[in-house]
Amino acid sequence: MIDYDDSIQDGHDGPDETLNIMVDGSIYEIDDDDEDEELKRFKSGEAVTIPKGVTLGTKSAKAKTNGMKIKPSKKDKKKTKNLFNRNLEGRTDEQQRNVDQLRRHLSSSTLGDKSVVAVRVQATDAVYSNSEAVLRREVFGIGEGGDNFNLASGYDECSYGSLTFSPLASQSGDGGVSIENGVVTISVDVAVAGNDDSIVRNAVTSKIRATFGDDMESVADYWMCECALFHLC
Repeated sequence: MIDYDDSIQDGHDGPDETLNIMVDGSIYEIDDDDEDEELKRFKSGEAVTIPKGVTLGTKSAKAKTNGMKIKPSKKDKKKTKNLFNRNLEGRTDEQQRNVDQLRRHLSSSTLGDKSVVAVRVQATDAVYSNSEAVLRREVFGIGEGGDNFNLASGYDECSYGSLTFSPLASQSGDGGVSIENGVVTISVDVAVAGNDDSIVRNAVTSKIRATFGDDMESVADYWMCECALFHLC
């Protein structure tokens, strides 16, 4: 899956654009200027095929293309030619009902009330400066002096109530770590200084899985990570 990451780094005057691919749950930054330009024609989230010859650095969290071209997944291309994109004539009533039911199913999977966890990240040399209480206030509008316009209220208003984000009430994990009112602090044995965003992000993801289980979506629909280096993961 191709992913775009625009983040403002310390010491930079403006946004720093990176292109990333996700392989087996880990994110790798594309380390090829020529390939970067090629990949910009893809949509964020689009499935891709990684050819033999591309090396993935687990320590550097970078993907070196070594002259190979990352291409759209053929399987993904076939999926785009579905019932919604084909001009089918002469559908029977039963076929039309099936299409309508599938549309409703897809809509229900992306709309509705979604649970969210905001993760406050603590690295070995840095910690997200705001407290858990501040995160609850800024993301969910919970607590004294709650922000009237926050993540939850913004999506609720923009979608006219069709898509809402609610804090996960509580969830206990290993090592005494627990989620309370949609916020949890995760500590990782990784330094922020000298490391790319993706290294910290992968370390946080691994720690979340080790603490709450491999299937993160069974705990919450969305995880929002906050630390000194990056804002969303």
